[in-house]
Amino acid sequence: MQLENPQSSEDGLLDALLDHLTIDPSADLSSVLARVEQLRAAHNTGAKLKQRQTEQQQQHSADLRKKWADIIKTVPPDDRAVDALSSECTQYFLGLANSADHAMTRSAWRALRAVPPPVHAPGLATSTLLPLLSHLSQESSSSEGGSDVNIAAKQTLRRAYLLLLPSALRAAVPSASSTTEASRLSAQVVSETDAVAWYSQYTSSPVVRELLSPYLSVTVEPLEKELRYHFSAGRATAAIHEPQHFFSFLSECVERQQHTHRCTWMDAASSQAATAAQRPSPPPSILHLLDHLGQLSLSAAAVVTFQNCYGWRPQSQQWRCREYVVVTINAILDFVARTEGRLCREALELLLKHLLVEEVALCYAHAGVEMAKAALQNGTARMWRRSFLMHNTHSVQLPLYTCSLHMVRALEAFLRRLLSTLFVVESTYAALLWHKTVEPVLSHFLRVVEAQAVEALDSAEGENHHEGHGSWNTAWMLQWCVASVQVVATAAEDWLGMLRESVTVSSCSPASLEPTSDALDGLALFRDQLARRAAEQAKALTRQLCTHKPGDSAKAASLLHSLNVFLQQMEMLPVGPSRYVMQAVIQGVLLECLSREQQDGLAAFASRSGLSYVARLLPS
Repeated sequence: MQLENPQSSEDGLLDALLDHLTIDPSADLSSVLARVEQLRAAHNTGAKLKQRQTEQQQQHSADLRKKWADIIKTVPPDDRAVDALSSECTQYFLGLANSADHAMTRSAWRALRAVPPPVHAPGLATSTLLPLLSHLSQESSSSEGGSDVNIAAKQTLRRAYLLLLPSALRAAVPSASSTTEASRLSAQVVSETDAVAWYSQYTSSPVVRELLSPYLSVTVEPLEKELRYHFSAGRATAAIHEPQHFFSFLSECVERQQHTHRCTWMDAASSQAATAAQRPSPPPSILHLLDHLGQLSLSAAAVVTFQNCYGWRPQSQQWRCREYVVVTINAILDFVARTEGRLCREALELLLKHLLVEEVALCYAHAGVEMAKAALQNGTARMWRRSFLMHNTHSVQLPLYTCSLHMVRALEAFLRRLLSTLFVVESTYAALLWHKTVEPVLSHFLRVVEAQAVEALDSAEGENHHEGHGSWNTAWMLQWCVASVQVVATAAEDWLGMLRESVTVSSCSPASLEPTSDALDGLALFRDQLARRAAEQAKALTRQLCTHKPGDSAKAASLLHSLNVFLQQMEMLPVGPSRYVMQAVIQGVLLECLSREQQDGLAAFASRSGLSYVARLLPS
């Protein structure tokens, strides 16, 4: 027996022999050689069987290919012949797939830790259907007219293609060797991950690409050509300063792709003639998969076309212009909103992944910060209607509060727009928007409020000669500062909850949106400090009212009138705990520092003098 120069296919057998002798050096050499001879003979026999099987598969494929060519030449094709040939091809493809699965799991090869060669070439699936694939790929979605005979012929062949595609894909890409579950194509539903996996196969495997060409060449490729034609350098439709035109046209392409899918493929799958004859129907999952694959292909073409036409790339001049980035991202968000429910999630993810990279998302986040800062600065002018109505009711608001309301309204609109578009498909940006937009805005707002509060406290020291009016005014201004902080803090808590809800476990950990953010905690802490300082100011002034000397009756009357004005102004404050705490503090000092007789006298004086707000604090 010759063991020299073994063939590469026998390397596993030789390794097994050497392993056996290494483990058991005392083994009888003649027995080991006999065992090797048996294995070699079995291997040669298996190789011959595989060769014969391959030849039979190739011959069967050639026979089926000829039958398809003959059927296509007949116009219209015989429905029964098409059904019979489709059934025969399906069984052939399932046999190829089962043979491949069996070859990959044979215990003998697993014991040898070797991967066996495939029992068949994946190209057999496309080779078998070559006449059908070529014929359908040449059909144009614009040529759906013609006689009823031609329309029926097209529907018959497309229906056959849809019936054959699941088994053909399974034969071309055995499920055991791929991340795609080809066997699930006969199920009722194909998930987004299946569509993405098959699109990966489409872009990398010529066999899968050829199998899918009848659908994509009719449904998607004409749209891709139009997109590239209209949005190439130099075209009037491709003005670089108007990116919104690109996405408007892309929205139309999405509608046309869906129209072609419905009218060309769904109609073929559910034709009345086939239903009446009780012919087999394509599984809904294959239509679902093809629809999603078409949308993925269109999104990929849109990304490449937009990047080439508009220079939408890192370090480009466009990316350095914030205004242009904002206009472009707004156009993208408008596109996402327009195609909601029509463009599948995975196609949107593909588009956003390449167009809304972190660099431009950060630029957009910073633009949101500037927008909120401007809203805080010009809120009084923008909310003139509210200021006018408040003026007519003789109520007074601190401008800071009006500006705070405008800032909250503007920032909430900014975030909710993103929540209903971008975060639906790319929730990882929720954390970025919180940390890069909301937190900087809250920090800026905190600095503005601190400056106004400090200014109010400083002015109180220089206004004591006005018999307390300035001090009560300080307490009133501090209360408005508290109300301003409260309205922003409440909104920020809602925003945080809103963003956290948009974060999915698979894409972003909620830990990146901790509710104990420094900016939010700082607002709450400063709000409480302002409320305490305002309460202390009111408590001191009320004590001064209760402990005046007999000769200071004029000053006491002035303080009393100032207190009534302050309590009246308190009614204009938004309903909140700070307002009630302040009233309780003032009432507590009055009841603590005045005797029952003094309380009755003060209540009577307040009633006679029209100081109704003071009278309410005293027992009747």
